[in-house]
Amino acid sequence: MTTPDLRELPRSLTPLSDESLPGYLLRLSCRLHVPVAHTAARTGLARRASTNANVFLPVRLLHRADDNLLANFIRTTRLSAVEATNLFTFPLGDRYGPLNPELMSHSNSRPLVRNARWFFGRWTRYCPDCLTGDGSPIQNQLGGPWKRHWRLPTVFACPRHRALLHNACPQCGNAALTDATNFLPRAATEPLHPTLCRAPTHTRYLRAPQPPTCKNDLAKTASTTVDDATMSVVLALQNRLLDLHNPHGPAVISSVGWQQSPAQYFLDLRAVTWLILLSWPDTQRYALTPTLADAVARTAENARIAAQGQRDRPGKRHPSIAYTDPPIDPLAAAAVFGIAEQLLATDYDATFGIFSPLITRARSIEPTMGHLQRALHASQPLRVTLSHHKHDVWKRGRERLVREHPELTPM
Repeated sequence: MTTPDLRELPRSLTPLSDESLPGYLLRLSCRLHVPVAHTAARTGLARRASTNANVFLPVRLLHRADDNLLANFIRTTRLSAVEATNLFTFPLGDRYGPLNPELMSHSNSRPLVRNARWFFGRWTRYCPDCLTGDGSPIQNQLGGPWKRHWRLPTVFACPRHRALLHNACPQCGNAALTDATNFLPRAATEPLHPTLCRAPTHTRYLRAPQPPTCKNDLAKTASTTVDDATMSVVLALQNRLLDLHNPHGPAVISSVGWQQSPAQYFLDLRAVTWLILLSWPDTQRYALTPTLADAVARTAENARIAAQGQRDRPGKRHPSIAYTDPPIDPLAAAAVFGIAEQLLATDYDATFGIFSPLITRARSIEPTMGHLQRALHASQPLRVTLSHHKHDVWKRGRERLVREHPELTPM
């Protein structure tokens, strides 16, 4: 049901390929010369308020809008249902397990997105060259797309421009499009070009005036330079992972010797990330270049420090979170996922010999592994592998897996 007082916008835009809802709102608001909060209210995404400063753009809306909001948005922007739907991230869950409500056992998107650590809801990575645009008149004017896939930890490089993605503005140091509560920062400020950094230049203290906006042009961010061998490995890995994200990509992929859907594979990739960081440097031999090994070493050390900080805190503690969170730095993400890909490519008969010493070392640092035994954290074959560190127990677990789960197919 649409809201009758929401009129069509005087001008609209055709979404760009893989454009996210925040990016579309930024470009549309810039074209209309109004704040993003005004556009969000005019399209029915946010409730009207006496002042645009009170507009609320919850992160869950970045993922999915209910039928009424979506109908209002389609009508006011004059987009097709397919164009509008593809601005949201929920279609990505068909191939990406951490956003798949069936695999994550969530009946709606609120808890799925609100507590998701493997989905960047409150900030994004970006490619400066993509933000610059493709040279077309509309992209010369408004810039290129802020892409949906940049919100996924498994997207860390841009194969088209052969470059690593960036996390933050080089001028103010804040993450791109970051906000504590909304999926777009400073929605009520004056209209800004979509490629400009919207972060405040300093922390806003209680009763202090609104700090100025950074306004650095992120499209002019300098590329991160790495050696040619490392970049070649990173881009090849990114292309393989993007094939799995592609709706027309492979229907199945091997994970510890068993056929899995891409959505389930990404959950296994997430689980093995935990093992890699906890067992480092035992997994160092799987790093394909010294640069990638150094990136994992830094990430593992940062995780160790963060976990120790959690242990030292009074009250409820979650030290394992430091190891289960995805690497934020794009190079570190490429390094860790490259190792994870190799471990998951192991033939099932060889998994015990490869995984057992890693599990033993991981248990010596972080004994709590219960969260990895739940279905929403890994596939059944990988859970068997991670939960049995004695060969005879592992062998019986495998035999039971074959007997009780005939739907699983070895590769």
